[in-house]
Amino acid sequence: MQLAHAILRRALNDALRDELVTRNVALLVKAGRVTSAEIEPLLPEELRLLLAEAPNDRLHALWLLLISLGLRRGEALGLHWEDIDFDAKTLAVRRSVQRRRTGELTPSGRRRGYLVEVETKTAASVRTVALPDVLVEALLAHRDRQDAERRDALVWVNPRLVFTTHLGTWLDPRNVYGFWHALCDRAGVRRCRPHDLRHTAASVLLMQGADMRTVMEVLGHSRMATTSDLDTHVLAEVKADAASRMDAFLRGLPE
Repeated sequence: MQLAHAILRRALNDALRDELVTRNVALLVKAGRVTSAEIEPLLPEELRLLLAEAPNDRLHALWLLLISLGLRRGEALGLHWEDIDFDAKTLAVRRSVQRRRTGELTPSGRRRGYLVEVETKTAASVRTVALPDVLVEALLAHRDRQDAERRDALVWVNPRLVFTTHLGTWLDPRNVYGFWHALCDRAGVRRCRPHDLRHTAASVLLMQGADMRTVMEVLGHSRMATTSDLDTHVLAEVKADAASRMDAFLRGLPE
């Protein structure tokens, strides 16, 4: 409903500018509020279980990348090997993989789609982030494993892609969803969306003392408000810790 209202409001604004209507009646209507379900980042114990099981998974480096850097799923799937500087230990986010739908229907009645590389979500999403050493090691191991797969494969479509199928093609974001849930089940951890790992990454960064600006740049947010709204319960913990530190400082002054 909000989307329909926004489109109509925009269309009527264009009509008003072109003097086709005398006023934008959509401005008289309240679109209503959307209550979003609260997202609970993975807890340290859940992360421990996942990271203990992940090395046995073909996509270990992908999961570690999402957890440690909070990349969007499409951004991670759009990575090329030249985007990673192993000497400088940095990774450049330049593009994203997206599924686009066609008018053709499958036998099940769903619209067929295809994968395509697109620009990142916003200008701020184009960024270069530093890689933790553990992630560098995982990516190097992933590259070696991929080289072995490519040598054994009859065909390998795109050798530039970091994360691929067994034929060297893009991983379908929908399949990644299923792979992630399978890992959660094997680790005995509650299922969450791969996108929720952005919240987990933000939580870990904040709890480790990273400032809000740093978290904003790592996640590729264009507005500080987006980052601030990401994990309000984590921020409360950070503020409580800051208050405790201030209390200890003030109590120690008379001494």
